[in-house]
Amino acid sequence: MQSVKKFKTKRSAQSSKSEMSESENSDHRLHHEVPPMENPVILSRLFELCPLKELAKFRLVCKQWYSLSLANWRSSMQLVFLGDTIFTNIDSFLDKSASAYDTEEILTLRKFIAHVEDEKNDCFQKPYRRFCLKEWNMTDKYKNGFVQAFFTTCGPLIADLELLEPNFYEPSTFRKVLFTTFPNLQSLTIEDHQLSLWNENPLPEGKEYEAPKEGEHLVLKKLHFDLNHEPLPVSWLDILSRFPNLENIRLYNADREQIENMLKAIKIIRKKHKSKLTLKHLDILSADLYAQDELHQSIYELIQELKLPLQTLTIDLGISTSGNIVHDILETHHKTLKKLDVYRGPRAKPFLEFPFGVNLEALQAISCTDRLFMNLHFMKLTPNLKRLLIFDASEGNGHPFLESEIVRNTFPSAVEGPEVGKFLTEFRFDYKCSKEDVKNLTIWFPNIKKLRMPLDNDQFSKICKRWRDLEEIMILDHGNEMTDYGITGRVLPCENYQPMLRIRPNITDLTKLRRFKMSNGTILPSKLMDNSAIHGFLLCQHLQVLEIASQMKDQARNELFAKIPNCNIRRSRYYPDSDPEDLD
Repeated sequence: MQSVKKFKTKRSAQSSKSEMSESENSDHRLHHEVPPMENPVILSRLFELCPLKELAKFRLVCKQWYSLSLANWRSSMQLVFLGDTIFTNIDSFLDKSASAYDTEEILTLRKFIAHVEDEKNDCFQKPYRRFCLKEWNMTDKYKNGFVQAFFTTCGPLIADLELLEPNFYEPSTFRKVLFTTFPNLQSLTIEDHQLSLWNENPLPEGKEYEAPKEGEHLVLKKLHFDLNHEPLPVSWLDILSRFPNLENIRLYNADREQIENMLKAIKIIRKKHKSKLTLKHLDILSADLYAQDELHQSIYELIQELKLPLQTLTIDLGISTSGNIVHDILETHHKTLKKLDVYRGPRAKPFLEFPFGVNLEALQAISCTDRLFMNLHFMKLTPNLKRLLIFDASEGNGHPFLESEIVRNTFPSAVEGPEVGKFLTEFRFDYKCSKEDVKNLTIWFPNIKKLRMPLDNDQFSKICKRWRDLEEIMILDHGNEMTDYGITGRVLPCENYQPMLRIRPNITDLTKLRRFKMSNGTILPSKLMDNSAIHGFLLCQHLQVLEIASQMKDQARNELFAKIPNCNIRRSRYYPDSDPEDLD
């Protein structure tokens, strides 16, 4: 009996000692556990997911963050080489200044090559992957013989390459750059090349596909050529046969024969190997100086015959192209097509029945001029549309906006309904419309978060009342029709009187607003003054970007600069970004 008691006593003592030990270990872990923002695993994942501009800020927090983010930074940012100078991204090159997003030393080409070759240097261990070479002569006679050294050292490391205005002195140099210098290249863009001495060999219709002698590059997915109406020194069959896994092809400023030869080459290769060149993105807009009269029959037939699983199609449909041709193209690709980017000349007559009964359930984005359709009835056949961008090809250019009857021609019964436009979150409309049209748009498409269109005071009040979830706005105000009254919803008789109570919806109702831009296409600044700042922009809690032209006083201007992280207030004319993707 005593032995049993001794055993129980001993076991309870061991149990209490074990509990005390676990408690002490738990306290120790609490005191010494690594905080999430110092945990390398969490931080590495964060740096993989965050955008480049945010990464640029994070990497300046401390040495640990700088070190952990270095690999992601190097693989994401772009180095631009102009002469013997290295800029850290294309924006800094255009601004003719060093990048504000990097604290690393701006190296010369000679030093950069030495850094990459040094196995002890982090440039060797965590290499740069994206490069832009501006105005390079592809020969060893240039840059003191360092062109070949750069290609030999950095060529295998480069995954994304842009060649802007390169000079090739002979076809063999072009072939070397295209086929052998960059074995791990995933994306290649060549713009304004100098190859005017050689002509592309025409591609006979019946030519058989031959395996390339130099082997295939299995990595390249994206190939963009801005041909500037210049011929290539090699045939398209020769090019495409070496890149069988291409998914994205863009031909800009290309003649009809070049587009035909490219499509014929795809046809020849896929005839023998169906699994090759399954393009998902095709851009043959060409964007010539003049609008295309019609889509050439030969190009239309090749597109139809190839039956590629296209997700994105960018094309000039032509002024006089028939609706039957457009119907056939949409019908062929309706199961996969997610983005349709279409241009038609200003004299084209809009299609009355677009999209001609084709159900485009996969379509998520349409970008076009107002010459593609006469109304918005097509929304019933695009139930998953998220972006609708109806742009003026002239981008305004300081001229008054043209009027469009697209909204006015739309019957409410054709677009009203729970399934119509419910996913549409981004809307661009570069044409004038009435106050009633704006009201109808807010009713038909209630979930808009990004907006770009001309607005006056009354129209802006309408969108503030109904589109409360707006996050980004660009107002096209070429007529200086927006004033303090539109922004604030207040009437301010003069400086000696207290402002009246808010009389109608205004910018402060947009509680999620992050970006506000107003383009002014005249030589004068906008009519927005101090009251827009005091009773409008400064009251927007989440506003991070503000770009306007205004003659507001220094005090209001300084308050905006202090509160809003990215604030650009010009005293004279403000030019909107020419890139349609800026806000869209």
